Amino acid sequence: MSDGRRRLVHVTIAGADDIPIDLNSDLYRNLSQALRDFGDPQTPVRLAPRELPSLIIRAKVRVLPDYVWESVEPIIRSALFNAFGFSQRELGQDVAPSEVISAIQNVRGMAYVDLDLLTSIDAAKLQKLIEAITAQSSTEALDAKLLAKIGLDLTAPPQRVVANRAQPDSDDPNKILPAQLATLSPDVPETLILTELVP
Repeated sequence: MSDGRRRLVHVTIAGADDIPIDLNSDLYRNLSQALRDFGDPQTPVRLAPRELPSLIIRAKVRVLPDYVWESVEPIIRSALFNAFGFSQRELGQDVAPSEVISAIQNVRGMAYVDLDLLTSIDAAKLQKLIEAITAQSSTEALDAKLLAKIGLDLTAPPQRVVANRAQPDSDDPNKILPAQLATLSPDVPETLILTELVP
């Protein structure tokens, strides 16, 4: 890969269970030094922490007549947070609408699902979402208001979320972007919006 001036090896790193890796930490410095010591001395190596875009999922769900929404909804929520959690995803792995629908449909008691929204937001927009959640005084139309505040197009159909692999920055050809790991975070449950479709 090239940073616009030279060929190099770019390595995106992520901590176990997504523990933060500080660029000034011993872990980062030791890994960087080991790659220099044991790698090709003619090939420069650059390390970068992963980018972690947060998935936003909104779906309407119909449960079978013999099941109660209040019992099924937490199971669907748990299944999605598990399927799209940090430990289940790979760097540069895309998220397809069919994966989300399949994860929901595999829950016992499901009739069908209508996936309204599948997208991702970066850390800055996630912070705005958290701030909007904190400032929200009413739960009426909570999902639409919050998503609108961070600039999401609620009319767009759900599309494949493309998780970038390490690649040159289109805005700055001298910069290499780290690989992304798109996940659904239980720390911000408002990123998963489930509503019941009633007959």
